[in-house]
Amino acid sequence: MTSYLVSFQQIASLLILIFLGVLGKKKGLITEGGQKTLVNILIYFTLPALVLTSTNMPPSTGALRTGIIAVFLGLFLRLGSFFLGQALGKLIHWSHGERAVFTFQMTFGNAGFMGLPVCFALWGEHGAFLGALFNLSHEFLLWTVGLWLLSRDGLGDWRKLLSPPGLAAIVGLFFFGFHWQLPSFLSTILGQLGAATIPLAMLVVGSQLRFTGANKRQWVLLLTLSFLRLIAVPVGVFYLLSQFALPQLLVQVATVITAMPGSSMITVIAAQVDGDVELASASTLLTTMLSAITLPLIIALIA
Repeated sequence: MTSYLVSFQQIASLLILIFLGVLGKKKGLITEGGQKTLVNILIYFTLPALVLTSTNMPPSTGALRTGIIAVFLGLFLRLGSFFLGQALGKLIHWSHGERAVFTFQMTFGNAGFMGLPVCFALWGEHGAFLGALFNLSHEFLLWTVGLWLLSRDGLGDWRKLLSPPGLAAIVGLFFFGFHWQLPSFLSTILGQLGAATIPLAMLVVGSQLRFTGANKRQWVLLLTLSFLRLIAVPVGVFYLLSQFALPQLLVQVATVITAMPGSSMITVIAAQVDGDVELASASTLLTTMLSAITLPLIIALIA
């Protein structure tokens, strides 16, 4: 019951913030120019701060081997999801923009805002720390591969890989690898900035929600994404990892984070690079709503 309440509360808070964004757009409080301003604040200020603070962790005194495995396991599973998404997109003959949204959401879930709090509630600080290590590759891939994936320019402009969040991820991984810590005053400032990311991002998602252009093919894409993202992939990950001599807690943490709904950052990135914002925002909303049902079931499976 506790795990269900934790999952439901995290999902409900996201949906409420998204609804406020929808309301703000409808009432004229968030204009087209206001959306671009919010996106710029996210890209250049709050997101880099959040990335840096997420990797600003003290060295672990134990379970070093498990921690290293968690880092590479997160990278392996995300790359596997990426190639799976690309293959299915080409097999079903979706357009470039549709395949980009599908592959992005297959690869990147809501690992930070939902994944880590759920891991902490279920398994305490050890679970949250393993989750943070599992997520180390998430920010780097999100703001490099994910940014390239959603860009309409494709491989034509590699400068987009040098986004502020991407650079912050590189700096954060460098600091983490050498066990360096940010000064406490700087960490406090970055923590305050980073804390604004989730509400701002959800307001952007809500303000950009549009369903009028969704056709039958896109709804097939969204439902296929929801089934794979929320059920098939996490169940497959759990049974696959259970075949190896891995610590049970690591298997559970990896499964729970893999079962998170689609990333809320997709709308922010799509808006920045002129991607399919409507389909991106719809994918976030649908997977988040459905995860209120699927996530407690996944948690019950691995308990």
